[in-house]
Amino acid sequence: MLSMAMKRQVDRSWKRASPRRVLWATTACCHQPCGTSESRWPNLACTIRHSAWRRKPVAASRAAGSQREIAWNLSLLGRKFALRGELETAEELLQEALFVGRSSGDVSPVMSSLLNLGVVYGKRGDFLRARQVLLKAAELGQEIDLKFMTAAPLVALGDVCMAEQDWDAAERAYRAALEDATRGTTRAMMASAGRRYAALCQARGDHVRAVRVLAACGSISRGWDSFIYFDPTSSEEDILEVARTALGEEEFTRAVAVGQSFTLEEAILDALRPETFC
Repeated sequence: MLSMAMKRQVDRSWKRASPRRVLWATTACCHQPCGTSESRWPNLACTIRHSAWRRKPVAASRAAGSQREIAWNLSLLGRKFALRGELETAEELLQEALFVGRSSGDVSPVMSSLLNLGVVYGKRGDFLRARQVLLKAAELGQEIDLKFMTAAPLVALGDVCMAEQDWDAAERAYRAALEDATRGTTRAMMASAGRRYAALCQARGDHVRAVRVLAACGSISRGWDSFIYFDPTSSEEDILEVARTALGEEEFTRAVAVGQSFTLEEAILDALRPETFC
């Protein structure tokens, strides 16, 4: 529980902060333990953990700018709650973001809200609804030819299919994500899609392909991760360790060397060749 002195200090911080500052501080502090944020508003990190103040960042989201901005802010805040495991609150915010986004006439916040709703449903285990909203998000991205926004829901869709052990559907989703990633998105997104594809390869027993793709991704940061984890060996380190055991040291080392000899783009193109599918 917060002390009364801290509660008063937090309340003063909220009163001094503009709606945009509240939003920035809330999202920046969301993953920080109370009182450890490096932002100028450290006590705002505490507020998101206590229901008495949850309405304030939400109210700030609704007050900051145009309908498009409000939709984006609510979607971002909903995602933050989803990553904290507060799925009911996240769904409420994302449904509101979806409604406001549609009213704004801008497709991009609608896609973002659908994507994050897919994550919420996936984390909840409601895979049918997750597939439905993620497919809708991907379709919207294809309609406006926005490759970055299309790749993310396809990666999440692949993760949902992996959670259901529907390997063929997961392969189709990851393949589509990789195709989009090579046509107009960031290297970080390409690497993120490649890592998920490597997890599929490992799940299907193609350890050589998994190692090559991961070696090519290297230290490139993740562009987006759906956080729908489906298997206890889904981390890169575990995938590589399983592959090392399955292949033996010599073959594992050879696969790493081949992957490291590829550029990321070459590794993705190699993965997309029909004869190299898992």
